[in-house]
Amino acid sequence: MKRLLAMIGECSNGVDYVRFNQPFRHLHAMGYELVTLGERLTLEAGPRGYRPSEALFEGVDGVIFPQMIVSPTLEDGSTLDLAGAVCEHATANGLTIIYSADDYLPGIEAHNPGFEKINESIGNIRKILDHADAAFVTTPVLRDALSSSGVATHVLPNAVDPQRWNARKRQSPNPRIGWAGSSSHMEDLLMVFPAIQELQTRIEFVFVLFGLVERPLDVELAEAKALMPSLHGSRRERAEMFIELAHRLGEIEYAHVPFVDIDTYFEVLPELDLDIGICPLLDTEFNRHKSALKFYEYAMCDTLTVASAVPAYQDEVSITVPNHSHDWVSTLEALVRLPNERDRELAQQRRFVLEERTIQSIRHDWADALEAALQADRREIPVTQENGGNR
Repeated sequence: MKRLLAMIGECSNGVDYVRFNQPFRHLHAMGYELVTLGERLTLEAGPRGYRPSEALFEGVDGVIFPQMIVSPTLEDGSTLDLAGAVCEHATANGLTIIYSADDYLPGIEAHNPGFEKINESIGNIRKILDHADAAFVTTPVLRDALSSSGVATHVLPNAVDPQRWNARKRQSPNPRIGWAGSSSHMEDLLMVFPAIQELQTRIEFVFVLFGLVERPLDVELAEAKALMPSLHGSRRERAEMFIELAHRLGEIEYAHVPFVDIDTYFEVLPELDLDIGICPLLDTEFNRHKSALKFYEYAMCDTLTVASAVPAYQDEVSITVPNHSHDWVSTLEALVRLPNERDRELAQQRRFVLEERTIQSIRHDWADALEAALQADRREIPVTQENGGNR
């Protein structure tokens, strides 16, 4: 059994689940085991300051980093160079180093809710790539973005496990159109909102908003308004964007379901009983490197996907729409009015996902990539210079 230490906690978020927990659950029978940090990282004091405990690395063949590593703050107020310390230990002891990315973090926009932490982690990402034997990414576009690092990069698409999903019950009396996502997609949602608003004047349907925030919208709105006087820069911009979105939602008929944990997510998404799931996405540098994971999840719920005609979706989703309000209105209206056409397209989308984007169908690609990384000749890895030179 070959063991990989994942620099994540035991409680996974959506990205950690898809890029770590899910694939390794299916790789265990193929001889690969994932070890996580647990709830706390044990540190030991040494001549060079605090370092992760040596015991952390016992019995592992390599270390696999998530796409974002933020330097932890110690009790004395200093920060721990966690990425550097782990990479130095791994290199000195012949352990494989892998970087796993789902997004192109250097392209993050300032109004993204995770901007500050992501921006802080960019230096750590460069440090990891300086030492890495391999990078695992989700799309060819993301692979190309990392090409300058000189690291062997494997495209391992995001995937779903059909065993975790149930099809929706199709019991709703009126058509249901929904959006599921995080607050990092507020700008994308605002882009498509005029189309949703106009469509409700033409045809009867329920608009369902799943996620965005962890509490009811009225609670989040009240807090955002209260905090506004103390906010500046990108934080104020994000608050203003949320307040605008909340006010515009108040002008239509909608239902909101707050964020849930990952295990509950598998139950709630099909329970929304969506006929159509929308994936609006602006054509930005950050978004161009994204995968079509939401499309795969909708398909598992027996929900048809309509997505923006942007790189993340246009090669996989059968129905993509230019980011113009009239195009979204006409496409959605036709699909709401033509349920048979909807079902034909849905069958095509489900067939693609079940054949190409399940973890069962790509687990051998994961195993091949892991084996290639573990067999890399570490003797060719130079000592990282202070200028951050690549291998």
